[in-house]
Amino acid sequence: MSDEHNENNGQEMCPPEAGTGMAADSGVNSGTGTPDAAESAGNADSTDKTESPGKTGKGFPLKIIFLAAGAVLLAAAVIFCLSMLKTSASGSWLTSYDEARDEARRTGKDVFFCFTGSDWNQESADVFAALSRKDFTAQLDDRFVFCNINIMRDSSRMDAETLETNYRLAGKYAVEDFPFFVLLTAEGDVYGAGVFRFSGNGDILEEATGFISTFDGNRETLVSLKNAVKEAEGVERARRIHAFLSAVYPSQYNEYEEMIRAVPSLDAGNESGLKGSYLLQSAWFDAAALLQAGKAEEAVGCFTGTLDDPAMTPALKQQALYLAAGMYAAGNQASAERIISLLEQAVAMDPQNMGVAQINQIIEGIRQQAAANAGGTAADAAE
Repeated sequence: MSDEHNENNGQEMCPPEAGTGMAADSGVNSGTGTPDAAESAGNADSTDKTESPGKTGKGFPLKIIFLAAGAVLLAAAVIFCLSMLKTSASGSWLTSYDEARDEARRTGKDVFFCFTGSDWNQESADVFAALSRKDFTAQLDDRFVFCNINIMRDSSRMDAETLETNYRLAGKYAVEDFPFFVLLTAEGDVYGAGVFRFSGNGDILEEATGFISTFDGNRETLVSLKNAVKEAEGVERARRIHAFLSAVYPSQYNEYEEMIRAVPSLDAGNESGLKGSYLLQSAWFDAAALLQAGKAEEAVGCFTGTLDDPAMTPALKQQALYLAAGMYAAGNQASAERIISLLEQAVAMDPQNMGVAQINQIIEGIRQQAAANAGGTAADAAE
């Protein structure tokens, strides 16, 4: 989010009563965590996009005196027109993530998510108002299922459950600002994501369509790579999985757990040289689940259990021990000495690795903290 509406470096964007909300996770892949985000659509006075037909959405009374049958028919016609206008305003845009995904699977269409924040900024309100026009949706209707995910800064103006769900979706797709477009294939693979900025000149719909088209090449590549995975077996399938995963959006990487876990068994002999890395990534999934269950010791074992596999290089062993130490630290179930011991073992595994300097800094920091807690010095803690 820009400084204009992100005064506290993203902290105020956390869901109400949800602590820090979508705090980034640490993981083997750089895409395992996602920042908080929010979205904007429509204007601050038009928050209900799902009213039943006949409601005006403005709350003013309609006093109709039925003096004749003609007046009754006229009133009915007026209400019908208001209903049609309300439907047209929201166009063919869904507001439920699950409904959009289901519709995409049913029709084979891609999904166009427009993340907005109806009381965050005027730009996203203006953009979504334009995108809701029939001339835009009709132009792309044969290709996309449209879905608006809206987040309101004023939580009192939005259903709490919906707001929480939408915040999590914004985190899932690493939404940075509003309006934010996310493009998915019918199978759910992200091939385009980014903040859309209208230049202020020209036609907003032309610019939006042009922005969407910039991701066409990504889509072609991703679909081709995934189809290639489906056509292969054994070691070649492992290689193609790696190629596909190298092309997915980082924020979506962990959604491919099944593929990640398949690589070590597909290439048991490590012909591709990929087995060790995917053993470590698979261990991460197991360790994260155990840590969440309060089983830090078992989480550590997920990483140390990979050390004896021949596919584990010195660099991978170093990373495994580093992550094991992290499990202890996160679980608060081990002494500083135990954590330092694992980190020192990590350094010894690959002393020339570029990451050693950072590990040594962490060791020193732990010693300083331990000494401070004990009322001594870092040198005392080292002894």
